Amino acid sequence: MRGVTKNCENVTALHRFLCGTLCVPVISDIEDYLLSGIYFRQIDSHTGTEGARLRTRQVIEDLILFFNRKT
Repeated sequence: MRGVTKNCENVTALHRFLCGTLCVPVISDIEDYLLSGIYFRQIDSHTGTEGARLRTRQVIEDLILFFNRKT
């Protein structure tokens, strides 16, 4: 389980870095976008059809929440 803990620490560190570095609002938690390998094609950076659908839905939901908070 040590590797899992290390990955969680890395993801948390990356999220903190992005929140503190980017000049745009970070509207969601990075962990919400980590999908199981079954949603990807042959390499981890390219989602398959279902993965793309899930991620698109998540982006839409996050944008709706973000803009509703702003108004």
